[in-house]
Parts: sequence; C-alpha cells; structure tokens
Amino acid sequence: MKQFYCAGESEQAPQAEYEPRFYFEARVDFIDLRTGFHHTTSVSETVRLLPPEGEMLWTPDMLEPVDPERVQPEAPPDVRLRPLPPFVSDEALRFYERYVIQYLMRTAGIRLLRNRELNLCSTQGEHPDDFHRRCLERFKDPFRREMDLLHEVAHRRLEQLKNKYLDDTVPDEFDMSGIALKNRNRWRLAADRITKIYLRTDVLADAPALQAQDAEPPRNEIKERLWEVEEEVCRQVRGLLRRFRESAAAVDDYFVRASHKDIHLVRTGILWLPGNRR
Repeated sequence: MKQFYCAGESEQAPQAEYEPRFYFEARVDFIDLRTGFHHTTSVSETVRLLPPEGEMLWTPDMLEPVDPERVQPEAPPDVRLRPLPPFVSDEALRFYERYVIQYLMRTAGIRLLRNRELNLCSTQGEHPDDFHRRCLERFKDPFRREMDLLHEVAHRRLEQLKNKYLDDTVPDEFDMSGIALKNRNRWRLAADRITKIYLRTDVLADAPALQAQDAEPPRNEIKERLWEVEEEVCRQVRGLLRRFRESAAAVDDYFVRASHKDIHLVRTGILWLPGNRR
C-alpha cells in the first residue's frame, strides 16, 4: 500500500496531527473524433476514507484538490499520524481506484462552443468572440464565391441595359442634345458603384452603405432601370451578409466527455495531510 505525505502550509503548526485520505493523480484525455478536438488535463484530488461498500457515487463536494508538488514520499520529521481505519487495505484501494474512474467519467468534461454548419469547435479556453471570428473566417471563401456569382448576374443586367439604351455608334459631335453622352456616363457611374459594392463588401468587415445612390427611383427611364439594378444588388448583398453572419453566430454548447480508456491513473495511495481539514 503506497503512502504519501503532504507538506504542511506555512501557517500550519509543525506538530499538527496528520489524517489519512485516499489520493489519486489522473491524466484525462478528452478526445472527440467528430470534431478532431484533443485536450489532456491532469487531476489530483483526495477523498475521505469510507468503507468501500457497493456502488459509491462520489460527488464533487466530497473531493478536495491537492497540489501534486506538495506530495512527498517521505514523512515530515516528528509527524504524528492518526490511525488508519481498519477497513483500509490493498483491496479497498482497488475499489477506490474503480470509484475514481466512475467519478471522472461522470463529472470530467470540457464545455466547448460548436458551429454545426461548419462542424467546428472552439479550442480549450478560447473566448467566444475569438471563436465567432474564426467561424466568420471559415465562411469568407464561400461568401466571396456567392458574391462573384451575384456580380456576374448584375453585370449581365447592366450589359442588357447598355445594349437597349445606349447607342455607341453615334459620335459625340452629332449628339446635339448630349443625351447619349449623359446616358453613357450614367451607365458607367452605376456600373462603377455596383462593382465597388462587390469588391469592398467582406463578411469579416463592416459593410459599406448598401443602398442605391438615390433613395427613390429617378423619373428618367434609363436612370430608373439602373437604379433598379443597383437597388437589387444592395438588397441581395445585405441578405447574403445577414445569412453568413447568422450562420457564423449559430453556435451551441458542446460537451466532450472522457471514456474509460481515456482516463489514466498516474498514482494512487494513502495521503497523509495536516488535520483540521473539511
């Protein structure tokens, strides 16, 4: 039966009587194959010695953490030890080891955030804001692909308007009223504004003002048609931004538990601690 001794704290009286507890150190591997999450942690705790009868369901309030650096194989000088309970034996300690495994399987776990659409989990200790940004970064390429498709559609609509309303065969010197030139300028400016919307809008950054230049449709046929294209582009891009950002923000709690094979007992035994503990 292995026995260890816990070095007393500075305020502890040097002649304090030591009492026995069951002590364990365990390494717990948290592994989730679905998400690829892997984290290892160590647990060092003690529990009061009770007769190992039947199924003993430990609860967290029954255990007390211990710094393993303070656990020593040799007793402090002049230490006074309380008697071991009569039921303590190697067999009893084997029961306690089984209780440790059962306890850690029930209680040890890591709470993560998970984005189901991305099948992505936060890392241990990752701030929710950092995880949200990481989700947005994963959506950056899909967002850009959909933006490119919308841009192609808008470009085709602009070309259709150009073919319908602009006559590039009329030289400027014969355009006595200047209407053809004005219409070409209107088309070019609208096309430039629409291109900038697609180039400058990023799912990770604040969106530019996504609205047509004019609040209401102009009372001019080509200007009205261009306004309709620009307004539709703004509406689609706003919807696309909203959809991807909502997808990035759609996270829920995800708990990773340890299985029996993921719990490894490093050392167990009787730990003698200074008395007057809870």
